[in-house]
Amino acid sequence: MDVHPIIVWHIGDWVGAISAYRLFMFLAATVTLGASFIVAVRRGLPARRTLAALLALAVVVPVGARLLHAATHMPRYVEDPTRLFSVELHNFALFGGLALTALAGGWLCRWLRLPVLRLADSVAPALAAGIALMRIGCFLTGCCFGRVTDLPWGVTFPVGSEAHLYQLLEGGGLFSAAAPKPVHPTQLYEVGAALIGGVAAAWLLRHRAPDGVAFAVLLAWYAIFRIANEFLRAPSMGLSAPIWLYPAGYAATALLATGWLATRRRTPAR
Repeated sequence: MDVHPIIVWHIGDWVGAISAYRLFMFLAATVTLGASFIVAVRRGLPARRTLAALLALAVVVPVGARLLHAATHMPRYVEDPTRLFSVELHNFALFGGLALTALAGGWLCRWLRLPVLRLADSVAPALAAGIALMRIGCFLTGCCFGRVTDLPWGVTFPVGSEAHLYQLLEGGGLFSAAAPKPVHPTQLYEVGAALIGGVAAAWLLRHRAPDGVAFAVLLAWYAIFRIANEFLRAPSMGLSAPIWLYPAGYAATALLATGWLATRRRTPAR
């Protein structure tokens, strides 16, 4: 298949172009912020304070994601420390953004006098949609690809793509040089997993689950999925952390979320 890292459109004689990754990152941020705000206000949260919290957290997410990427790809940042502050939309680790957002969100909600669990639930379906959009951008760009597979739904990225270069570095030989091998479409697996988690979170909100349950279910499900997907995904180029670090982090997240769910009292949401 062909990847489409640049999306081009024509309006009359005018031609426009934008990076697919940048476009879908923008769509993900817009959908997550807009839908979270609408759901939160409909669930009784004060509009101005909720908007302030969401805008602040939108800044925190990329900071946390960049910090985790830097911590797990240290030589790259030691060689060029300015990469830590780059505004380019790449080199992020999603769970770093989620972790820092959870810490900052608790403090912000206390400061703004917002119910943290209710706000988290309001964000859950939109967050899932945002993750799905981001992974579509990854798929079109050709990053975050999977390991070689002979399954019928394997995706073959073109010569010169990141997947092809990885196969060459891994010793793919002359065959890979001329014809890249099909790989797991791990980006699309994540799209499906995020949408399933988002639908589950929306269903729980509709059925008035206790505060915090919708977000915890999404978090537990997505963390468990990431453990499995990690074994199908090719290692990140330049990874300096132990290969087990990310799966261990996902497992810890899933245990915390499921443990909290197990102790949550079965009381209806207010």
